[in-house]
Amino acid sequence: MAAELRSAEWYGDTDRNAYIHRAWMRRGLPHDAFSGRPHIAIANTASDLTPCNSHLTEVARSVRDGVHEAGGIPLELPVASLGETQVRPTAMLWRNMAAMAAEEMFRANPVDGLVLLGGCDKFDSIEDLHARIDAPDLDVDAGSVLVLRGCGPRGCPGMPEVSNMPLPRKLPEQGVRDMVRVCDGRMSGTAYGTVVLHVVPEAAAGGPLALVRSGDCISLDVPGRSLTLDVPDAELAARTPNAATVAGYAAPRRGWERLYVDHVQGADTGADLDFLVGSSGSEVSRESH
Repeated sequence: MAAELRSAEWYGDTDRNAYIHRAWMRRGLPHDAFSGRPHIAIANTASDLTPCNSHLTEVARSVRDGVHEAGGIPLELPVASLGETQVRPTAMLWRNMAAMAAEEMFRANPVDGLVLLGGCDKFDSIEDLHARIDAPDLDVDAGSVLVLRGCGPRGCPGMPEVSNMPLPRKLPEQGVRDMVRVCDGRMSGTAYGTVVLHVVPEAAAGGPLALVRSGDCISLDVPGRSLTLDVPDAELAARTPNAATVAGYAAPRRGWERLYVDHVQGADTGADLDFLVGSSGSEVSRESH
């Protein structure tokens, strides 16, 4: 197994260089750290000067525990933390430098895998998205996760194709071609990119998407089929949706729209009305395409 690991190129030999590398890293590492266990770097952007990332110190502790439990060796690595709100004249000047420095450090060190801890930015409604997505001071980078909520069957209402979240204009200008986007709505089949859609329960139905805050850490594991908001349960329980989020939900006073909002189910069950479930059968009476 050790021969398959990148770290074995540094530690696995019996020559003088390998001895020096092992001796250098033995301070604080377990005695079996060089016996074939993968070395996993945790790139942490936590900083007290970037408040939306300050909680990542706690997240990093959980990641370290997880790496240990999986049999690996966790190695935390600081990464430049840039908050557009405070840095003068603009964080844009250092974003590329920070990304290049981090990438070179990963290449230069004997690590076998990488966990990148960065923040997310959320949009409370489709109107909020359109108003802010191309703002020069939007505090996102290539490692961020974009969250759009209030676009599900109950929140929008209906299932309109409004979840085609574009990349913030400043990122393609830096060469970024994709980033993770998460939404409780629907988008066109002609759109593309790394997008998680139809999140249920949707925000307007009390789902955790309503509690996401800018700077929260979100983990997407496609092979493991998991999407995780890395916020402690106690903190989530203490949170409530902010006023802007609630104001973005549909709030019809009467008629069919009111009936729909009160009775529509989630996207995972076809956005059917609860009082119609089981009453229509499965037969399709005529072609629809």
